Order: sequence, then structure tokens, then C-alpha cells
Amino acid sequence: MPRTTPAFAGVVVSALVKDYKSGTQAGEIAILHHLNHLLITGLLLIMPTLANSIWIDVRTAEEFNAGHIEGAAHIPYEEIALRISEVTTDKDATVHLYCRSGNRSGIAQQILQSMGFTNAVNEGGYEILLQQQVR
Repeated sequence: MPRTTPAFAGVVVSALVKDYKSGTQAGEIAILHHLNHLLITGLLLIMPTLANSIWIDVRTAEEFNAGHIEGAAHIPYEEIALRISEVTTDKDATVHLYCRSGNRSGIAQQILQSMGFTNAVNEGGYEILLQQQVR
């Protein structure tokens, strides 16, 4: 996939203005085409950030089954080093970790950081995350 940059978006906006000034039906069709390019460009710029954000619940299976953040993977903190590759091998990905109180997720964070995961984040306790409406 070609790299998308803000500079490319600027080129599309320039073409959009030119077509708008033409005042023709062909210009209007071209405007819609350029708007589609802008939308796609914007999505491509933010998608890597969204795709590289991972949530992992490091609590026990019983705690996880009782309730967890939607889309979170379940890896007990004692198994994080052995099983992180099931979720990601991207050491630059943002890995959000949580447990009941923040203690086990803190341990998991230290383990991942020692393995080279630069963006492992201890998000703390599940109940607090629910109160913050993290889903």
C-alpha cells in the first residue's frame, strides 16, 4: 500500500479548490472524487495508530469471564512473556494492560518492557476503567 502523507492531502485539497472554481458539472464530480481521496487519506493516516493499540487483561480466567473490556485479549500475567506473540510481535505497538488493582498489570508491564515492548502501559484496575467508560 502506498504511503499516505499530509502533503498528499494538501495536493488533493488544491485540486478540490481548482475543480470548485470551474463551476461545471465535471468539476462537481471531480470534487466528490477528491473528497473521497481526502477521506481515505485521513483514514490511512489514523489506522496505524488504531491497529497498533492492544488491550490485554492479565487477571485470572475466572475474573476475565466475569467481565472484561470489549476486545481485550486474555493472558494471565504469569504467562505474558510466553504468550504475548499470540497477540502481537510489534514491539512498538501500544499494549494496554489491566487487572483488578494495577498490581499484576504493573508486573506484566515490567516483563514486556524488559522484552523490548516500548509502549506497554499499565492502565490499572478493571473497575476504574469501567468508571472511565473504557470499552
